[in-house]
Amino acid sequence: MSKRFKSPNGPFHMHFDGLHAQIKSKHAKTRTVRSLLVSHLFVELWRIIEDDKSFDKTIFNQLSESERDFMAYALKRCKIESREFEKAYNLSIGHHIDRLTMIQSAIKIGNDAPELKTEMKQILDKLYDKGIGLGSISMYYSWMAITAERGNNKFRIIWPTGTTTQTFTITIPDGTYEMSDLNNYLQWWSIQNNLYLTNSTTGANYYFISVAANPSSYDIQFTMQPYKAVSGYASASGALAFSTSGYTPQIQIIDSGTNSFSSIVGLSQGTYPPAQQATLYSVLSDLVPQIDPVSSVIVGVSNLQNPLASNNQVLHSFTSAGVGFGGLITTSQGQGISYCPMQGTTNELLVSFYDDRMLPLKITDPNLCVRLLIRPKKSDIMDF
Repeated sequence: MSKRFKSPNGPFHMHFDGLHAQIKSKHAKTRTVRSLLVSHLFVELWRIIEDDKSFDKTIFNQLSESERDFMAYALKRCKIESREFEKAYNLSIGHHIDRLTMIQSAIKIGNDAPELKTEMKQILDKLYDKGIGLGSISMYYSWMAITAERGNNKFRIIWPTGTTTQTFTITIPDGTYEMSDLNNYLQWWSIQNNLYLTNSTTGANYYFISVAANPSSYDIQFTMQPYKAVSGYASASGALAFSTSGYTPQIQIIDSGTNSFSSIVGLSQGTYPPAQQATLYSVLSDLVPQIDPVSSVIVGVSNLQNPLASNNQVLHSFTSAGVGFGGLITTSQGQGISYCPMQGTTNELLVSFYDDRMLPLKITDPNLCVRLLIRPKKSDIMDF
């Protein structure tokens, strides 16, 4: 028996030579794209789907796993739709998804046996017929480094006045700052609280506390001047009384950890200077400053199944290195594009951006361009 089923939609058709099912190209009749020795039930179900535009679940349940896989592949190549077959087929491969989850859990806890990785690849090859890669991303560096949500926006200043002190809690507005910006904010704060002097001749302001970057030592440097009268300068109206002993202000770092003001300026939790003193005081970072706590931006895509990432939806990561705040960041995977398998079917893809702790990245400027590359999974060609 030799029978040919023609697909009116696609460039391929199914040809049966007895029970030898062959997917052939309409444009090259001698070329067999893929073939399989099948059962009579396979031939009957194909006829029901192709000719009768129907489906028989009882026959489907009697097919072998390889026959189901082959029919799923053939229907796609011949552009024949059968929602009933697709539903039954997806249900039949559920155990593969369960097994994949078990393998991924084993790998995460340290089991890196080669046979597990081989089995995982085989399951992925079976389940997913499309891969997605990153073409390019263009977006502006507009996420905030210091925010109330991160909890890294506060420190204290202990200000000497008379024979006592007054403590101020400084709350930095959400933003991304260079040290010069933070110094400007300290100057603005000093003016708002009348804690500055003005040169009687030039009108220039004199500040008792400042912060600056020290590039030569890769540090942040705070400097505190004694709070006392300075010749040629006048106090601001409403200023606190000068320190009787001429002590300097003290800064107090009130938090610690990777997501703190301590990590921003590179100073351990504590008070600087530790004890009141009446001479100029300067302190350098004792930790590596993390001006931007977002060390890398992680790109996630819905429907992704990345077997190498702890979060399966991770496609790519990049940094803002070399780009100033507000500048344009352009990134791509370059020539070594890696395609990750996609799972299921969908009419949309959701692209998400996260920080290195997998928290949603709050992007201020929504102007961005993401180019994704999607390709069918490469299939082996079997000739008989």
